[in-house]
Amino acid sequence: MSGGAVLWKLFVAFLKVGVFGYGSGPAMLVLIQREMADLGLMDAAQFNDAVAVSTALPGPLA
Repeated sequence: MSGGAVLWKLFVAFLKVGVFGYGSGPAMLVLIQREMADLGLMDAAQFNDAVAVSTALPGPLA
């Protein structure tokens, strides 16, 4: 799959999350996880690791 195709699929995935997601960032994690799994970009363990690291780092959701 070319780089442009992957970027387009990511754009559409996050567009769906933005349109159908209701609530704050943590409320949308399930939608994001499902989209990443459907695209084959991350499995559940990788996604959970990424969420754990992002929670430990300073930022708006920490």
